[in-house]
Amino acid sequence: MGYKLSPSVAVQINYNDLGSASIKNSITQQKVDVGYKVFSADVRKTVWQDQDRWAVFAGAGIDHLNKYSSDASYSKANNVALKLLAGADYTLQPGLYLRPQVETFSTHTAYFSVGLVKYLGTWNKIAALTSIAQPVAKQPEPEKKVAALKSSFSDITFETNSAKITPAAAKILDNATQIINQTNQKFEIQAYTDNRGREAYNLALSQKRAQSMVDYLVAHGVSANRLTAKGYGSANPIADNVTEEGRTQNRRATFQLK
Repeated sequence: MGYKLSPSVAVQINYNDLGSASIKNSITQQKVDVGYKVFSADVRKTVWQDQDRWAVFAGAGIDHLNKYSSDASYSKANNVALKLLAGADYTLQPGLYLRPQVETFSTHTAYFSVGLVKYLGTWNKIAALTSIAQPVAKQPEPEKKVAALKSSFSDITFETNSAKITPAAAKILDNATQIINQTNQKFEIQAYTDNRGREAYNLALSQKRAQSMVDYLVAHGVSANRLTAKGYGSANPIADNVTEEGRTQNRRATFQLK
């Protein structure tokens, strides 16, 4: 009988009847049947597991060994001993395990056993029973990641009359690759220019900028059928086109979910 303190640590109480053995008195040559019963308590921790069947554990505890015999001439004894143990759980089916284990005691004795273990209650799944506890960083949902990505896209800018991906833009697009691949959505990658020059030229330039971003994403692992490129020229400015700072902000990138 036991209780899970965490997915990898458990306390356990056991009662084992180890049967009896015949002991011969070297003086009288008389044989005496001696029985052994063990009551134990231990703490065990999962130290390794594979992804399928096996989970290896180790632990320590205390045992109370009761020796008994129907022969009145045999001196009965009760011993308390510290123990170390190691073993493994082999999954036969969810919640049912074959457990070989070895225990060694401070009284210089040891024994090996094989048994069946059945977990009851809510801790009956192999993932909960045997996984080694690891701190798990909470990840935002894909929708939150996409929202954060859209904010970072606003930092993608282009040099005047250029569709070349800058080193700063490449870092943002590398992050975009990971996030896009965590969703099932399609994206329209959009690019804009400032208002200098003829609009026909600006439309063509913004299309080249959008396409250069799509090409970069595809080259780094995003499926091409999930991306489209769209250039909007100088439409929808987010800053004035009077200052160089404003024009730099307007030479930008963004995206829309499709």
